[in-house]
Amino acid sequence: MLDRPNRCLTPRELAARWRTRPATIREMVRRGQLAAFKLGNGLRIAPEEVMRLERGPLAVRPARQQRREQIPPEVVRLLETCGRAAGMSFIPFIPAPANGDRRG
Repeated sequence: MLDRPNRCLTPRELAARWRTRPATIREMVRRGQLAAFKLGNGLRIAPEEVMRLERGPLAVRPARQQRREQIPPEVVRLLETCGRAAGMSFIPFIPAPANGDRRG
């Protein structure tokens, strides 16, 4: 959306970027939470204003990916040995790929 850094955004474009409704963007402008200016019949939001809000203290941060722990090989060997002695088998858990690809 901000392909060109100097390009102003419409409420519709900013709503798509922030995954909200254009009415929400217009309401933020009306409340003074988001600076905008009129251009012809519509509103425009400066890229500096977009960046200010995206980097501000109330910005939504992307969720951190969970760190996948690997079972150390010596623990796997110990569990296999103990399991065999008890007549059980140990199958280490292998988490599914993060991208949802289940092909193996």
